[in-house]
Amino acid sequence: MSLTITILLTLGVIFVNGWTDAPNAIATCVATKSMGLRPAIAMAALMNLLGALTMTLECGVRFLTDYLDGDHYFGIHYPDHNLDRCRTQF
Repeated sequence: MSLTITILLTLGVIFVNGWTDAPNAIATCVATKSMGLRPAIAMAALMNLLGALTMTLECGVRFLTDYLDGDHYFGIHYPDHNLDRCRTQF
């Protein structure tokens, strides 16, 4: 139960952080007249998507690298645990 609450609170914090960061970036671009409103919104949406995809790929590569290196960095509970983590990320 406490793990579920922790996960939900963490996801909430991440959501609120993204919810407040993106408008600040858009407002800065529009206020300084370096971009129009629609291009700024499109760029923010695209960069948020690319950021999520890049972080997922990076975590998968880290799990795979640790698996190939003998499971020294991430703790494992069974053989091939990091390989399963890598597959989940990809």
